[in-house]
Amino acid sequence: MAAGYRTAHPNVRPEDLLAVVPASICYTASSVYPYEDLVLGQALLPEQLQAYARDRQEALLAVMENATAATDALREGIETS
Repeated sequence: MAAGYRTAHPNVRPEDLLAVVPASICYTASSVYPYEDLVLGQALLPEQLQAYARDRQEALLAVMENATAATDALREGIETS
């Protein structure tokens, strides 16, 4: 994916592409969706949104735990493109 992105956008600096991993962590960790309904005092989340929230949290934790490996893999993809 990194190589394809670089081909389509050759002017993007490698440093900017490497920021994808920490930026995605920050974005996902700070997103309040679907929790804003709870903050606003609305009804409990439907089961599908609860499942989405759990899955997103698990994905976030996995990326955080593997951030170095993900960045290294991204760096390798960028360097080989």
